Amino acid sequence: MSNNWPPYYLIPSLVILFFPTMAISWTGTTFQGTPCHIGDGPWGTLDYRDPSNRRELQNVELHHFDVNVEKLRGGRSGTAIADIGYTLRAFPNHHRALKSMAYWGWQNRGKNNDKRISPECYFQHAVELFPDDYTALKIYGVYLHKAGKLNQALIQYKSAERIIPNSSELQYNIGLVNFALNDYPKALEYARKAYKNGYPLPGLRNKLKQAGEWKAD
Repeated sequence: MSNNWPPYYLIPSLVILFFPTMAISWTGTTFQGTPCHIGDGPWGTLDYRDPSNRRELQNVELHHFDVNVEKLRGGRSGTAIADIGYTLRAFPNHHRALKSMAYWGWQNRGKNNDKRISPECYFQHAVELFPDDYTALKIYGVYLHKAGKLNQALIQYKSAERIIPNSSELQYNIGLVNFALNDYPKALEYARKAYKNGYPLPGLRNKLKQAGEWKAD
């Protein structure tokens, strides 16, 4: 999940094609002690999963979220990160844009001095507006997990688990977090669930074996 990322600009003024200017309207989590501000998209905030929003989604993706933006190679109307931010203001739970924001955040960890905005702001915005979106919760959890924020990652993973309790991928990730937190009984519990449900990667089992915690069935 490592890539080379472009520089980040401080919520730049976007060249908005065919869309009105957005108002700052949402304040939620904080970043380095400063409240996050996320603006509305041109139609307010829309659910990425809702097929009735297809026309608006196509418009946003046409002008702000092509493959180059998604891969952080370059922007459509400004910088790539600005176009990703625009996409997430229109569709806060846009799954692919959230992944792109996560990639940028991992790569720029410790380099982002913009106290007004952070990937966490966009993720928190998404899950507060759409708390039933399993995929958004899982992506947020993965972002926090890889950033080393293990307890926060576990909160998001457990919220996702309440929606889809038998996801082997999610069970595996929960097991990894618990292992990193030295909660070996929980790690073992979730490892067994994940492998029972067909998860293919042996990494968690190998970690538990090395720690002397994996017991043969």
